[in-house]
Amino acid sequence: MDTPWNHAGLEGEPTNVVVLDYEMDRSFWIRLTRSLRKGMGIETADSIAYRRCYMPLSQDIETIQRMVVENEVGLLVVDSAIGAAGAAIEESSTAQEYFRALRALNVTSLTICHETKEGKGEKPFGSGFWYHEARNIWLTRKGSVQDNKVSIGLFHRKGNLQKRAKPIGLEYTYHNPEIQVRRTKVQDDPELIKSIGYKEQIQAALRVGKLTLQEIADMTGIPKATCNTVLYRGQREADPVFGKDGSYYYLRTRSYEDEETL
Repeated sequence: MDTPWNHAGLEGEPTNVVVLDYEMDRSFWIRLTRSLRKGMGIETADSIAYRRCYMPLSQDIETIQRMVVENEVGLLVVDSAIGAAGAAIEESSTAQEYFRALRALNVTSLTICHETKEGKGEKPFGSGFWYHEARNIWLTRKGSVQDNKVSIGLFHRKGNLQKRAKPIGLEYTYHNPEIQVRRTKVQDDPELIKSIGYKEQIQAALRVGKLTLQEIADMTGIPKATCNTVLYRGQREADPVFGKDGSYYYLRTRSYEDEETL
């Protein structure tokens, strides 16, 4: 984009973008960006350069470097790591070679990765170096799907230079030819809430009012013993989150997602 934008509680700075695409084609990215711009009310044209890739990043580095310089690129998007790595992604040398090539480009980058087979959402698929070398890692989860709407949750799993950011909930509504985007709260989605911590899940449950330990366990699906431990610790923090009235628990402070209205 050539002008700043602000939409759904998110802000964007003007910059030129290069997409290194190992999975789709140019027409897909054109349709996607046009639909998002229209749905978000962004009238300016995008500044996205596209390259259909088939060689590993490290072997295509000189051409991509020229692209970055010629287009005065501020953001590089790689979709995805499996294609860009070009070798056995489970080997540490593969990840190290990829990040060396990425560093040589000297530009902010976003690499899209698949997650581990276990699906726990903590680390990218492959060698542990994909996790260790990354500065920031965000997990994307699909939530509820209804007709032409889909909910997405973004969860900050790693930040080298800052504390973890709060989860971000987004709802996409597809009205051909536009895609509308609305900010939501992940704790309001029955699928996305499973990706936040036990403490936050219990906070979300207690927003309805006082509940017993068994009721909290039933509502959250968290084992009763785990709920008891989380509640116990939450009552003894410097700024207690939970309170207890007889056999009922309640919120003493608001959930962090409730601190601002989006």
